[in-house]
Amino acid sequence: MSKRDFVSRAQLPGNDAQRIVNLGRANGLSDQAISNVLEKRGFTQEAIDTAIGKAEPVAKKVEVTEEFAPGYDRMIGQLEGVIDKSLKRNKDKDNAMDIAMENAINYLRGTKVYENATDVQREAMERDVNKRFKKRERRAPSAEKVVGKPKKKEVTVDEMAAL
Repeated sequence: MSKRDFVSRAQLPGNDAQRIVNLGRANGLSDQAISNVLEKRGFTQEAIDTAIGKAEPVAKKVEVTEEFAPGYDRMIGQLEGVIDKSLKRNKDKDNAMDIAMENAINYLRGTKVYENATDVQREAMERDVNKRFKKRERRAPSAEKVVGKPKKKEVTVDEMAAL
């Protein structure tokens, strides 16, 4: 084998620094975390700096767009059609909205866009469908509730025990 047969891991297909940075930011990762991943993949510091500098700023809230999930806009249009059709078929039933929401989520889970999306994007898509039907999402518990806030205890001690 000659020296030309060996390639760094950074040069392998699917290891484009810009694509990794965009994917990391779409999932809400910090620049430092993305930089660490790129270093482990074998990219030079110069390549990392240029990729992070070119990329879009981090989004606070994960948004699913056509840029991060190709075919998303088309899928949303078809999803609206599924919702309309389901509502028309079940307009006489009391639970028409529930049936339409179930059909919409089942359609969403079967799409190619959903299959190719990251876990964070999948959750965002399902939240969007729930929001269209005005289904309330449960809030995350507060830190005090999770950790448990200790109650104040009143302790009485006689003088002899205290000394």
